[in-house]
Amino acid sequence: RLKDQEEKYKYDAFISYNSADVDWVMEQLLPNLEGSSFQLCLHHRDFELGRDI
Repeated sequence: RLKDQEEKYKYDAFISYNSADVDWVMEQLLPNLEGSSFQLCLHHRDFELGRDI
């Protein structure tokens, strides 16, 4: 997302990862990126069952 661009998207990035890495994603990646004003999309957190991806 560009600073001067009108918000068009809900997320800046979709994060795909192996389930073996879930601890690192939740404890390191998310706090560092979302704490820097990036909005990340994670399948287990942001998708609703039965809805299109």
